[in-house]
Amino acid sequence: MDDIRIWLARVTAPLHRRVDAAAAAIDLTTADGAAELVAFMARGVRPVERALDRAGAGALYAAWSYRRRADTLPDCAADELSLTGEAEVWGALYVLEGSRLGGRFLSRAPHLAHHPFFADSGDRAAWPHFLACLAAADSHLDDRAGMATGASAAFAAFLTADRNATTTDADAWRLALSS
Repeated sequence: MDDIRIWLARVTAPLHRRVDAAAAAIDLTTADGAAELVAFMARGVRPVERALDRAGAGALYAAWSYRRRADTLPDCAADELSLTGEAEVWGALYVLEGSRLGGRFLSRAPHLAHHPFFADSGDRAAWPHFLACLAAADSHLDDRAGMATGASAAFAAFLTADRNATTTDADAWRLALSS
């Protein structure tokens, strides 16, 4: 059987590619583009983190309390997300923890380098630690379909966020980045 990380990456690849394409379409060389990316991330991260909190992620993943990042972003309107069961929680955690790897690259953009959302993206020990926890959960739960459902829901939250973007959101983030 495939390693859970490899398996989740394979089954969620189409959604992951769509999220990456939406983010890649944003010009990070400008302050406006950086504001747009932060708005995009906030509209995706906030509903996923709220759903994880409601579903009890802190009881499943001890690092959750200090891995949360939505508090580094001003609040925004976003669709609600629901996660049912431990496997879906682990799938959603996989997406958020994996997004930190992309954050390493994104935080190199001049207008994002000092944004608190990306502050711990360089913590190289966190991802292997998370993967060990994910593998243990996979072994214990034996519910890969549930993990795929949670991961897919988390990726979909970012895609919904992209469709619901407004000029007002980007303007608010532009102001937040400039202060």
